[in-house]
This record gives sequence, C-alpha cells and structure tokens, in this order.
Amino acid sequence: IGLGYVRGATVTYLRLLKKFRDSQVMTFIDEFRIAREAGEWREATMMAHTLKGLARSFGAIRLSRISEQLEQAAAKHDITDVLAFEEEVERECVHLMTGLARLDD
Repeated sequence: IGLGYVRGATVTYLRLLKKFRDSQVMTFIDEFRIAREAGEWREATMMAHTLKGLARSFGAIRLSRISEQLEQAAAKHDITDVLAFEEEVERECVHLMTGLARLDD
C-alpha cells in the first residue's frame, strides 16, 4: 500500500516510514495520554485521527482500525473505551516498532 503512494520509490518510502516511526509510532501514546489527562479531547481526537490516516497510508491496517476506534471514543469522551483502545494502540505500536526498528540496519 505505502509503496504505491510513492510510485515505487523505495528510498523515499523508507525515509517516510522512518519519519512515521519516529514522529508517530514512538511518541503517540505518551502524547495522547497527556492530552487525555488534561481533558484536551479535541486534541486527543485529532491525534488519533492523524495516526489512523498515516497508519493506513503505510499499510499498518490493524493500527489504523484501532486508531479509528480510539478516535471515535475520544470524540465522545468515552473514557472507558478510550482507555481500552489506548491500550490496544500501545500494544500495536510496540509490535510495529519491532519491525520498524530494523529500518536503521
């Protein structure tokens, strides 16, 4: 999926994938929790929305789906669902980091 967006330009794709890893996957949970704990629901909702779209662009479909559920829960200020989906997003981010860590090799 992601390679299609850059028309097969592997070097560009790897650069963008590293940026996604460093600016989203590695930092999302901490930044999302800060927004949630501060009651910044609009910010939390937008963060989940951004992660959803970027994850989909890079082919991380499971992360995209969970992020969508997190986005919907945050938009409704449904703390029970937010906490549950936040945990799922965190687990998926940890899983993705295992593979994305190899990009530096």
